[in-house]
Amino acid sequence: MANSSPMKQPRRFRRNTLWLALMAAPLAHAQPVSLDPIQVTADREVDADTVVDAETIERFQADDLEDVFAGQPDVSVGGSNSIAQKVYVRGFEDPLLNVSVDGATQAGALFHHSGRLSVEPELFKQVEVNAGAGRATDGAGALGGSIRFVTKDPDDLLRPGESAGALVKFGSFSNTDGYKASGTAFGRLSDNWS
Repeated sequence: MANSSPMKQPRRFRRNTLWLALMAAPLAHAQPVSLDPIQVTADREVDADTVVDAETIERFQADDLEDVFAGQPDVSVGGSNSIAQKVYVRGFEDPLLNVSVDGATQAGALFHHSGRLSVEPELFKQVEVNAGAGRATDGAGALGGSIRFVTKDPDDLLRPGESAGALVKFGSFSNTDGYKASGTAFGRLSDNWS
């Protein structure tokens, strides 16, 4: 129970109200001040938490998805080789993510208990990761976020003056005495179509 009597409470309220009014009086009589205008400019940013560009992929000499996401704290990759790799964003496995390549949703696994992707990292122009609860722009199935892979166009791979080209990749694995080979052909058929 409070020590103050009911008679002291109205006096205290009046005293506090008067004190507040006296403190606010100078603010009410302040002179208007004109401030110089402030100009705010910004560039449009990519709507992604993490962006891995082609230069970063090339710098790390990425051979698989684990190398692509090296150094990205939100993303981890499990699996021994590229066909078996699964991507995890903040612990959510790829079936709970909206994974797309050039806008096409990757809905199922390549094989039972395997990953959703089997793309050579040197063909990625950019990888965008949105971690956490899916945004409306991430599309359906983005409970844990989304991963958008954007591949290079033939114009990104062709040197000036060239109309066709190819990438050939060969590797070996010492722990299983295995080999890996892949090839990509690209070209410009006309000025409007490549």
